[in-house]
Amino acid sequence: MDHYRAAILINNNIADYHHGLGMANLYDNHPYEAELSLRRAYTLSPDNALIGLNFAKALERQGKIDAALEVMDAVTTHVAGNQTAVEFHVLYSGLLHQVGRLEEAYAQITKAQTYSPDDFTITQKLADIRAELQVKELSREVIEIRSLSLDPIYPSLNQYYRLNPIGTITLYNTRNMSVTNLLLSVYVHEVGARVMEFPISSLIPKQEKVVDITMEFNDRLFDRARRVPIEVTLRYEFEGNSYQPSLSSQTLEILDNKAMNWQYRRSLASFVNPTDEALRYFVRQNIVQTFSTESSQIINPNLIRALQAYSFYRANGVSFSNDTSVSNLDAAKLDEVQYPHQTLASKTGDCEDLLVLMAGTLESLGTPTAFIDIPGHVMLAVNSGMAEAQIRQNGLEPEYFIESQGAWWFPLETTLIGKADFVTSWLTAIRHYREVIDSGSMPEIVVFGDAHHIYPPSNYTKAIDPSGLQKLAEARSLYQQDLARMVNMSQINIELGFIAALEKYPANNTVRMRYALYCIEINKLDQAERLLKDILNRDPQSFDAMINLGNLYAQNGQIVQAETQYQAALPFAAGKEDQVYRNLCLLTYKNLDRASASKYFNLINRKEIIREVDSQIYADLMNTGD
Repeated sequence: MDHYRAAILINNNIADYHHGLGMANLYDNHPYEAELSLRRAYTLSPDNALIGLNFAKALERQGKIDAALEVMDAVTTHVAGNQTAVEFHVLYSGLLHQVGRLEEAYAQITKAQTYSPDDFTITQKLADIRAELQVKELSREVIEIRSLSLDPIYPSLNQYYRLNPIGTITLYNTRNMSVTNLLLSVYVHEVGARVMEFPISSLIPKQEKVVDITMEFNDRLFDRARRVPIEVTLRYEFEGNSYQPSLSSQTLEILDNKAMNWQYRRSLASFVNPTDEALRYFVRQNIVQTFSTESSQIINPNLIRALQAYSFYRANGVSFSNDTSVSNLDAAKLDEVQYPHQTLASKTGDCEDLLVLMAGTLESLGTPTAFIDIPGHVMLAVNSGMAEAQIRQNGLEPEYFIESQGAWWFPLETTLIGKADFVTSWLTAIRHYREVIDSGSMPEIVVFGDAHHIYPPSNYTKAIDPSGLQKLAEARSLYQQDLARMVNMSQINIELGFIAALEKYPANNTVRMRYALYCIEINKLDQAERLLKDILNRDPQSFDAMINLGNLYAQNGQIVQAETQYQAALPFAAGKEDQVYRNLCLLTYKNLDRASASKYFNLINRKEIIREVDSQIYADLMNTGD
């Protein structure tokens, strides 16, 4: 022992030194000291089966059975498959036997006997464990209900669960004979519509069978989030006796009726029900009736229905409010999605809530819809029902549509319902869609009708109170305004481009100037004035802003304001003085102030710039002279 201690003092990192010291302590019946040395040896050489075996012995001597088993479990893959492993398998079997793992203990002692068939002690241990197993087999249920695994229940998927499992039950035949004609019954208290029965034709000897559990729920499923008891019963006969084992202490988790898991994106379809009678009645009695006398040059019914629904909800204060979750991300599992009647009751919702409201409204009128699957966001897509030629016949451009799955869809950014008009919503959505494509992604258009084949629509609905949704004249007015705006969609799209650029780069006066000049071009003079003044607030020495603001005032007949702007620009002209004097000359001449016009004319170095604008004014002023 002193020899090993001396060796360890020289080098503490040699496993054999610690192993030797540990074995010496073990032989001297000092198991605790042996454990310390053997633990160090095992740490240094965890793949050494002999060290692991002796470490487990030291632990067993102290009654540390679980710890000893942990070591044996870890080193079993490093044990040689020959007679040298007999001692390992005997100890391993004994430890397993002590903790009641009889099947594993039997397997280990069987291996030991294979390598040492004439060892009486091993043969006796094998017989003893075999006898215990036989007794255990006779005391076990013929068919064991080994496990019940249940998923949380999303109420929106109540129709989905009729054909798809809410969980599984694992059965095991403990006998050496087949058992036939089994009947598994499952009942969910409070929310189950009935007892569900699952016939099982047979279980062969020692067979483990996993049974999928489907369920039919009643309307109380939607009441509130809670846990409810679930009862499982198995009926069968074996050797003339009837058996009925059961589980009754398990519970099933029911989530809130708005719960959704974005890992299963297409399940959003379960919130959109084309046959929702309460929503259909509300839509026909309110939205359809509101616009029943309205006419339009656009003959496409799907586009008109979408515009009418959007205008109605916008006029009546339905608006976007962000929630705390992140929609439509793999990492964002749980989210809440409102049914249409819930959104109409609160008149607010996040992107998927407003999408579901619009989709449900249009689907109830027979208009096919879809959602555009963008990470972190979803947008509505409406099937126009038009071919490319029909789009043009309606005075629209195909570039504002998405061609997919044999149809032309127009997208809508439903988060803008309470903030912007229908055309802006449409153009914002198509712009976002194109940006995602330009970034290298291809958003999927998930058609609700197709998704319903997997995730049928939920039948959860409630009557909708229309009393807070009666701004009908406002809805018709917004509808007519947007009809007129559709004629100018290209112009609006250009404006939205400028707006998006300024949102991204708010300090960029070059973009702001281009936007202002475009507004002057399309005669949106008030907006142009605001933009030019904004430039001057940010850069008080902007020559171009002063000149263009002066031009704007001149165009509006605001002579004094125009002259003031031109005069203000002179200190910053930097070689462009002729341009300023030309503008002042023309302004005063057209205002019949010939003296001032002549004064400014004489200040121009290259007087031909007046002739380039108006040869008559040039000739008149040239004849006037100084």
